[in-house]
Amino acid sequence: MPVRVGLGWCVMLLLGAGPVAAGDALHQEDIIGKVKRLPSAPAPHWIWVNDAALSSMPDGRAMLVDGDTGTVLGMLGTGYSFAALTHALVPRGEFYSAETYYSRHTRGARTDIVTIRDAETLAVRAEVPLPPKRASTIPRLNDAAITDDGRFMAVFNLTPATSLSIVDVEARRFVGEIGIPGCSLVFPAGPRALFSLCFNGEALVTELRDDGALARQYRVEKIFDAEGDFIADNGARHGDAWLFPSLDGNLYTLDFSSGVLKALPPWPLLAPEEVRAGWRMSGFQGVAAHDRRHELYFLVHQGTPDTYKDFGTEVWVYELAHRTAVRRIALRHPAVSIAVSADDDPMLGAVSMDTAELHLYGAVTGRHLRTVAEVGVTSTLLQFPWRDTPEKTSPER
Repeated sequence: MPVRVGLGWCVMLLLGAGPVAAGDALHQEDIIGKVKRLPSAPAPHWIWVNDAALSSMPDGRAMLVDGDTGTVLGMLGTGYSFAALTHALVPRGEFYSAETYYSRHTRGARTDIVTIRDAETLAVRAEVPLPPKRASTIPRLNDAAITDDGRFMAVFNLTPATSLSIVDVEARRFVGEIGIPGCSLVFPAGPRALFSLCFNGEALVTELRDDGALARQYRVEKIFDAEGDFIADNGARHGDAWLFPSLDGNLYTLDFSSGVLKALPPWPLLAPEEVRAGWRMSGFQGVAAHDRRHELYFLVHQGTPDTYKDFGTEVWVYELAHRTAVRRIALRHPAVSIAVSADDDPMLGAVSMDTAELHLYGAVTGRHLRTVAEVGVTSTLLQFPWRDTPEKTSPER
């Protein structure tokens, strides 16, 4: 009873206190549901942190962080078994997400969709229904991809048969399904071309017609040794090529600058003494490239061959033109994924899934800049949405 009486007197005192002075800090208006628009173009150091929420898989999410300040700019709910957002090579004022939902949250009727969101408000512009067969995998950037002209989005399916669901993002409609037997994932390789990696070390190229239907498919044979020196399936794009590190520390290049996908001879990222010392590739997203500087960033750790997905402790940087290592960046905390911004003053992002922390470094100096805490639950993949455009060179970090 004393508690009930006390609360009653508090309410009476507040009601009888009369209006609060206009200048009183307690009388600030709290507007519910107010939406703040982001600038029409993302800043170079904005970074998306994609959270698979592995401890609560129906609750995938993505968080947009300003890397220069550590400020969270927005967050999205992205549904069950979320992997990553999909951004067009040419900015369109929107971005995309392949998502899965169940009518009873964890069970019931399944719905797969491509959600199209406004880049300024993060609000949903449209949803395109998909066949309910989107692949549920370990987080990978290339569970979905958009063609370089920004017209068609492909979503990887696994039932266990493998295929691609094709969506016309301009017309906001599902076009159809294209089989990719024996192959997985999807990587953009030109205005109307995509490729997938195959279990036998080949690549399968899928070319689309102007209406999104299949134009042709062809295979690039024996790119890598699938049973020996297999490659990481999260590659880095560098201009008109994709770069994939391998178990033994080699770099495999798939080039499509001629309009036809070609495999170039691999070259070693690791010297023989580094291999003997146990240095090897790491993580879910262990490689990134910077187009302007022509540099490759390679996440590594020391361990036995079966630890190739362990967290990385260092990032080794290579000059691609001369195929030489130029510097090492020691990470403050081991990371599962890395990404590099595309501007002249590049920032390196590294996410630690075990701590849900985002660590940001100067990509040139290696200096640790800041740590952003609580970026999700089990944050796994990173994306800088800003695309390369000419601008004045800024001082190196």
